Amino acid sequence: MQIVNLNAAAAVPTDQVSTVVPDAVYTGFGNAHNIVINEETGYAYGVGTNTFNGGLHIVDIQDPMNPVLVGSYDGAYTHDAQAVVYNGPDADYADREIVFCFNGYGGFAIVDAEDKTDVELVSTLTYDQLGYTHQGWISEDQRFAYLNDELDESNFGNNTRTYVLDIADLDNPILLGFFTSPTPAIDHNMYVLGDKLYQSNYLSGLRILDTDLAATGSLEEVGFFDTNPSSDAAQFDGTWSNYPYFPSGHVAVSTFTHFFMLRPDATIAPGTSEVAALSMSEEQAIFVRPNPAADRIEVSMGGKGGVMPLEVWDAAGRLVKRWNAMPIPGGGGEGIHVDVSSFRPGVYVGTIGLGATARLLIQRGSDCPERSWAACKRRWSAMASTASCASCTLRMWAPRSSAHACKAVVPLSAPCASVCSAL
Repeated sequence: MQIVNLNAAAAVPTDQVSTVVPDAVYTGFGNAHNIVINEETGYAYGVGTNTFNGGLHIVDIQDPMNPVLVGSYDGAYTHDAQAVVYNGPDADYADREIVFCFNGYGGFAIVDAEDKTDVELVSTLTYDQLGYTHQGWISEDQRFAYLNDELDESNFGNNTRTYVLDIADLDNPILLGFFTSPTPAIDHNMYVLGDKLYQSNYLSGLRILDTDLAATGSLEEVGFFDTNPSSDAAQFDGTWSNYPYFPSGHVAVSTFTHFFMLRPDATIAPGTSEVAALSMSEEQAIFVRPNPAADRIEVSMGGKGGVMPLEVWDAAGRLVKRWNAMPIPGGGGEGIHVDVSSFRPGVYVGTIGLGATARLLIQRGSDCPERSWAACKRRWSAMASTASCASCTLRMWAPRSSAHACKAVVPLSAPCASVCSAL
C-alpha cells in the first residue's frame, strides 16, 4: 500500500507524464482488490489481499506516514466493502464501526469492527442465482443496502440486476427485491448520493437510478450515459467506476480506454431544494436558507417550532453533528443561525424531531477555510480554549472518534443558556 501526499502531487505538471513517488509504503500485504478507508475513524481495510484468507486487513492510518496493522477478519474472503460509524435504525449497534462486506461467491456480510482485535460477524445473506457478489453501497440513512452481482449475467442470462436489502436490523438483513436493467451488461461499482444511485455497468456505461421506492424493493432508472454505444453485451469491457461527489454535481467516469466528466441534467441530480421533507406535512418541514450555502445557514420549521434534536449527515451516511436540544424557530421565518464554514463541500442531509429531512449543498470557491483534516485539527488546538457563551458567539470545536474528524458550529441567534445546554 503506497501513501502519497496529494498536496505535493498537485504540483505535478499537467502537460507531461510524470512519476509520482510515494511518501511511505506499507508492506503488510502484497496484492489487494481494494483498500476501503473510513475517513471518520482513520482506519483502512485492505480487502481481497494475500493475507487473512482475503478478508479484512485492518490498518491504522491516523498517522498516514506510519500505518500500523491493528486487526483482521479472516472468516470470509471480501471482494469489496464499505466501513461506517453506524448511526442507522438498529440501536444495538449505535456509534460502532460497522463494515458492510461484499464477499464474491460468499454473498453479503455485516461485521462489527469496533474492536479491531476482535472483529465479529453480525450476519450474512445470500440469494437465488448468486454468481459473484461484487460491490455495493448503503443508503445515507443506513436503512438500505444496494449490491450487484458480476457473474449472474453470464451464468444465468440475466440482464443487469441491482439487489435491494433492508438492513434496519443488522442481525437480520432482508432481500426486498431487485431492479432489472433493460441492458444485459455486467455491473461493477456503484455509489449513493442523496436519493440517487450511480452505477458503472461495463459496456452500458453510467446508469443513474432513483431510490425513492427502495422500501418496496424497487428502483427506477432516470438517466444514463453510454460510454461504449456500440455494444451492451455482457463482456468485461467499458466502465469500472465513477465518482459522483464533486460539489459541482459533475460525475467522473473511467473506462478501460477513456475518462469522461459528465454533467447530469438538473432534473435527475440529487435534490438540494430549500424544503425536502419526506412524508411530512408543510408544518413539519425544515427550511434551510440559503441552499446551496457556503459558510452559514438558517434553520427553521414550517410549524410552531420548539426545542428538539437537530442532526447533520454527510453523503456517505456519517453523522457530522448532533444537537440533542436545539431551539428551532417555527413559522418558516428567520431561523437559528448555524456556521457551516468547517463542513467540506458536498451534499448533506439535515433531520429534526421525528424525522423531517432536508438536503443541504455546501459549495465554495477556492477560498475554502479548511483544506484538510490536519488543518482542522490544528485549528481546533488553537481555538479549543476560546469557547464563550457570554457573547452568544459560541464556537465549539470538538474532535470526534479520531483526530481526522472535527467539526465547528456557531449558533448566533439562540439564547446562550439554550445553546450551551444543547452542546
